[in-house]
Amino acid sequence: MAGRSPPRQQPDSHGSLVQEEEGPGGAGQRKKSCTRRKKGLIQERINRRGRKQARRHPAMKDPTRYRPESYPLIVEQAVTWGDMDAHGHVNNVVYFRYMENARVEFYRRIGKYEFEERTGITLVVKSTGCRYISSLSFPDRIAIGARVTEMNNEQILMQYIVVNAGTNQVAALGEATIVAVRVADNSKVPFPEELKARIRDLQPAAGT
Repeated sequence: MAGRSPPRQQPDSHGSLVQEEEGPGGAGQRKKSCTRRKKGLIQERINRRGRKQARRHPAMKDPTRYRPESYPLIVEQAVTWGDMDAHGHVNNVVYFRYMENARVEFYRRIGKYEFEERTGITLVVKSTGCRYISSLSFPDRIAIGARVTEMNNEQILMQYIVVNAGTNQVAALGEATIVAVRVADNSKVPFPEELKARIRDLQPAAGT
């Protein structure tokens, strides 16, 4: 005589064994339960990955990162027709030119070009990146901010913000690691203390 199946032991989401009795439709119930557990585990992996990325990129958690007023230097300009691509919005590579415009003005404010002519030491971008947030198109006007957030003997970290001046919406966030190089032999040298002092004069809150 067929009876009810013996209770099964199934691991719960913490790895502990729990008894599960099979009744009418028991296989279907087990399948739904397993699906729910699987979804929960997948979501936990996604959450862990997100927390790990946030730890790896703590600047993205800095609320001042998204505030133009927290950048000591702002350059304003218009989006030109040639900045756009076939899709009718500013091409991704153009944002690096926008950030370069702000960086050049930052250099001018701290006397980098005079310093280079006098000492033979220039500043070079070692690495750069951009995080795109919202699109821009002709004939938008934009504001590009620049600030230094980290300085040490080897390099500085410069951050950028690109804002649609008409809507005040952040279009992109960028950053660049900048090092000092001797022009004569293209060799890397310690970041000049004189330029670090000038950066602090322009931006008292600059990192040390």
